[in-house]
Amino acid sequence: MAGEKKKALFICLGNICRSPIAEGVFKKTVDDLNLSDQWEIDSAAIGGWHVGNPPDWRALDTMKKHDVPYDNHARQIISEDFNHYDYIFGMDEENMRDLKKRAPKGSKAKLLMFGDFDPQGDRIIRDPYYTHILSCGSPFDCNGQDVIICIPGNPGIADFYREFAVKLHRFTNLPLCVIGHAGHEVVPHEPSNVLKNQEHLFDLEGQIKHKLDFLNKCIDSRSRLHFIGHSIGAWFILEILRDHESILNRVASVNLFNKDNWAPLSYMEDLKQFEPEIKMTEVDIDHAFVLKSAEPVADMVAQYINPISPLSQHDKEE
Repeated sequence: MAGEKKKALFICLGNICRSPIAEGVFKKTVDDLNLSDQWEIDSAAIGGWHVGNPPDWRALDTMKKHDVPYDNHARQIISEDFNHYDYIFGMDEENMRDLKKRAPKGSKAKLLMFGDFDPQGDRIIRDPYYTHILSCGSPFDCNGQDVIICIPGNPGIADFYREFAVKLHRFTNLPLCVIGHAGHEVVPHEPSNVLKNQEHLFDLEGQIKHKLDFLNKCIDSRSRLHFIGHSIGAWFILEILRDHESILNRVASVNLFNKDNWAPLSYMEDLKQFEPEIKMTEVDIDHAFVLKSAEPVADMVAQYINPISPLSQHDKEE
């Protein structure tokens, strides 16, 4: 029928992160092109865990920073959607499998992977809920400013590093992220806490993949990176740098707390070939420094990262 609106529905697991952002950006793009009278746009969830809730605060904050208005609430996809919408977009392969299983026979909607339209070919839009992220400043939208990335030791709980992160952010005035370990603490998204049939997300390779994915997709691509690795976090950092030149080329400094020798010394020797372009430091501190001496260690790391303009003792005490 002439003049009938085209209809698009964006799907992710819980409808509080990925699909609301896709919906909001698509709506804004359509509005900017003066085509809003030609489209009906919505988003929905595979599961019903968050029905009626607004998006996660990080999703809302990201949309706000990019002037993307949003006032919708989570809902779960229903059978009627498959005949109401022309296009239904999933964010990852699991979404696509679920959509194909639920689609009534003969339904009209085209089921499409949203990432297939990425000009850079990055098909999978991963669920950010698998990992707890602690941030200070604005590491996701910092206009190319250097960003500090801290990867903790076991048990991989980001909140253990809160005092250290807050102090280091204050001493350096740089945005900072602590990237926790998937599966090491309970997150609000229930499926992300389930190990069965998702073991690949939580093993060592899976931990590296989701950290790498976070760095590539969430941190400003213009930013240089200052890495801080504690215990097994030092190993994760060296594995990432050894195998991923795109990240290595962005490194400003590498600071490793490796007292338990999780990171092989040979890895660190390999990276020394990049000095002085990359500044590497291995320090000998108490393994439990985040609980015992967060502030002095933050001060020491700040001096390594930014020795030119260290804060005065008076400034630290203010």
